[in-house]
Amino acid sequence: MMDKPKKNTGYTLSRQWHDFAFEHQGKVRPSHAALYFWLIELNNRLGWVETFGVPTDYSMAAIGVSNYRTYKKAFDDLVNWGFVKVIEKSKNQFTTNVIALNNAYVKNTNADGTALVKNTKAIPEQLPKQVHSTAHINKQGNNKTKKPINLMSEVFTSDYEPINAYDSIAFKFWKQIYDNFIAKDIKPTSLQRSKIKEWTREVRLMIEKDGRTEDEINELIDFLAKDSFWANNIKSTSKLREKFEDLLSRARTINHTSQQMCFAFKESEQNYELSINDI
Repeated sequence: MMDKPKKNTGYTLSRQWHDFAFEHQGKVRPSHAALYFWLIELNNRLGWVETFGVPTDYSMAAIGVSNYRTYKKAFDDLVNWGFVKVIEKSKNQFTTNVIALNNAYVKNTNADGTALVKNTKAIPEQLPKQVHSTAHINKQGNNKTKKPINLMSEVFTSDYEPINAYDSIAFKFWKQIYDNFIAKDIKPTSLQRSKIKEWTREVRLMIEKDGRTEDEINELIDFLAKDSFWANNIKSTSKLREKFEDLLSRARTINHTSQQMCFAFKESEQNYELSINDI
């Protein structure tokens, strides 16, 4: 089925899927199409990266499938048919399957055209009659082209709206640093050039490749909001990933020490109250 590599776009992947569906009628189910087009959408949201993670629960919810066996059957079929390539299988509950979207080619490249002609000639009575409308369909033109928002190639702004879990974490960290700059009356020039795609990619790698959890990453972000020394040295998700172990150890040591001091203070208060009562 595979012929030659081709650059991924939403159109080419969609076209090749329907070519395959027409060529293999009776083999393709709605669950296959739903999952495949969700994978295309997910890859698009991540900026058309070469490989990306596919969280099972998240994907099942996205395509409206509650039965894991149905989801797994659809996923395995897409792999066997050559539309999906598994790069790395999930190792534990904190990691996901890492995949790549292949460009699939069916043997009959005119499958879609021939199938459509065949089907429409067979049941002409089911075709809707053409309706002529007197309504004018030309809308008033707008010379200004609206710029699409939330593109992964764009940079963060203070009013950015995250579109997935990865860039939600990335934006939370960026906004925290940005607000800190503003509070200190420092011009956030470098932060204004921070690319969403780059910051989000580091978060994805922390979770999918390094095995970090969202809770751990958020724990460090909250720690950096309180620690001025590390906050001045960690100003990007790439640096956060690089210093992750040191930061996590430092954060938990400080937290443990604080808990011990709090316990000791409460214990001394109780002892003082007991000594007062004895007088």
